[in-house]
Amino acid sequence: AEGCTAVIDTGSSYITGPASSVSALMKAFGAQLDESGYKVSCDKVKTLPSVTFHLGSHEYSLTYEDYILWQAQIEGDVCIVTFRGLDVPPPAGPIWILGANFIARYYTEFDRRNNRIGFATAV
Repeated sequence: AEGCTAVIDTGSSYITGPASSVSALMKAFGAQLDESGYKVSCDKVKTLPSVTFHLGSHEYSLTYEDYILWQAQIEGDVCIVTFRGLDVPPPAGPIWILGANFIARYYTEFDRRNNRIGFATAV
């Protein structure tokens, strides 16, 4: 979604964005929504595309390894997509909240002195 604000949140486990944007992305993934969130067939996970966020003039991509949470259960593996839809009304929204799965991929530095956030690929 264009014109959104991005929030980096160390307290969020998932990536949260406008419900219509997340819903469209999940439809493209073939994900199904149930009471615990979006799920995809574990057989299809390795075919899922990268998701790229454009922050300023930079691009930050996440692969399925970054946004799929595998859970082994008695009835078989479950693959949870770590995106959630949440509509935050203006003037605060719309926003994307980039949580732990984004921060795990990109080293994040909070520079309070200069009121900025920097990213680098985590190693």
